[in-house]
Amino acid sequence: MSGLALSLCLASALAWGLFDTQRKLLARSLDSEALVIRLCLGMVPLAAAAVLLEGAALPSMDYLLPGLITLALGIVANLLFMHSLRVSPLSLTIPFLSLVPAFSVLGAFLLLGEKPSLPALFGIGLVAISALLINGGQGVSLWRALLNERGSVMMCGVALLWAMTSVLDKKCLTHSSIAQHVTLQNLGIGGTLLLRRRLSGKPMARLDAGSFRGLLLAIVCGLGALSLQLAAIQLTQVSLMETLKRVVGLLMALMLGRILFGETLRTHTLWAAAGMVLGVILVVGG
Repeated sequence: MSGLALSLCLASALAWGLFDTQRKLLARSLDSEALVIRLCLGMVPLAAAAVLLEGAALPSMDYLLPGLITLALGIVANLLFMHSLRVSPLSLTIPFLSLVPAFSVLGAFLLLGEKPSLPALFGIGLVAISALLINGGQGVSLWRALLNERGSVMMCGVALLWAMTSVLDKKCLTHSSIAQHVTLQNLGIGGTLLLRRRLSGKPMARLDAGSFRGLLLAIVCGLGALSLQLAAIQLTQVSLMETLKRVVGLLMALMLGRILFGETLRTHTLWAAAGMVLGVILVVGG
């Protein structure tokens, strides 16, 4: 991995970590669907302004097929994500998002022909296992959840869909700029979810001043994170980007969770964090 690619990956991962922290704070006062809608549509004006500065309003026609598939997968993933949280506990759903890097290896191989080195593959596997331990604590209960909790199975599906959207993002960027892709995808996802909400008769609650400021910060962090990620995957393999993103995000979550929310760091968490660091060394060095 080149120095520039590594720098973009790390910068993106840090931005995602800040975005996730801000999103967690906003989730205290906003329901998950309304939050996704506001975040997606909130990114559109800034991304569209970048498109206008580029001087090109629309991507080429070759963007249409991969762009529509990516959009459809993104919409389904968001709906499935929200539904899984409604039917099963967080502790038995969120940990399975740790499978995104592993799924991205398969997707990138099938659609892009990307083949990580053996050390990198081992590192990706180590990161996925360590992330499951960090999030889930007791591995046995997680695997039992796959048999008993619909939400756990759904979240595995979300991990697969998010991995595939990252792979398809790379294909889309051969026919569009980053700003064009970000604008169209966020407009499509946010607009579809907003229409669905309107048809179901659910209102969008007004934001107080504090939530509005938090939302603006989350939008800026999210837009920066996504743009940096899209720049990074043009220079390196998708699975490597997803692995670094997952590691930095989880380590930041541990640190900020301890500082902001008073969360406890257990022994297995520290060992798993060490395993993730070793996995990153293998990924970057491989």
